[in-house]
Amino acid sequence: MVNSCRTCENCRTGQEQYCLKGDTLVFGAPDPAEPGAHTQGGYSEAIVAPEDFVVLVPETLDPAAAAPLLCAGITVYAPLKRFGTRPGTKVAVVGLGGLGHLGVKMARAMGADVAVLSQSGSKREAAKALGADHYAVTGDGSAFTELANTFDIILNTVSAPVSLSDYLGMLRLRGTMVNVGVTTEPMPMEVFALLRIRADPRLRRPLPVRDRRRDLREAEAGMTGFHVDAVRGH
Repeated sequence: MVNSCRTCENCRTGQEQYCLKGDTLVFGAPDPAEPGAHTQGGYSEAIVAPEDFVVLVPETLDPAAAAPLLCAGITVYAPLKRFGTRPGTKVAVVGLGGLGHLGVKMARAMGADVAVLSQSGSKREAAKALGADHYAVTGDGSAFTELANTFDIILNTVSAPVSLSDYLGMLRLRGTMVNVGVTTEPMPMEVFALLRIRADPRLRRPLPVRDRRRDLREAEAGMTGFHVDAVRGH
């Protein structure tokens, strides 16, 4: 995001992404500075934004490696940090795409015991290379029984409907399921699945600027071994 009203109740408490008058996203949002125009994100030749919405990339970080931390990186880092990921926390990452692979690396850097849950076994080796401790195939449904009452945090990165009730059954008492993958389709859920474990289901919104700054600071400090591999075109 590149702007908000900065005067409403939510903005004043540092939650600009919940601006009551509407935040201005970096891409595809009406540009209040130019009526009729829309923000163009990475397709822009230049972006002018208030300093409150600008993040300084430390000189010690490769800009190409820092870039994903400001999108996919902060999307998975913020909930992992917020819900207390630490050594010994059992974290399951659903899906191993752009969000999922960073979720695995972030959780491992925080010391968690990390499992990847995927529809098939095709990404088993990739998950292992990223540092995952476990890998389970959910396609046939058996993993939902075998891993019931196992995880403290489930990070769903899949941008398609999933059976929330099945995944909630894999949480331990008072576990947390965070949905960072966004789908426009409804995902039905049984209320009793929540009641059985007193689960804490969460949905992702764009994160405050202060979280993005913290993300970069911790990446610069090494965050117990976390790093991003920059892949450049030729």
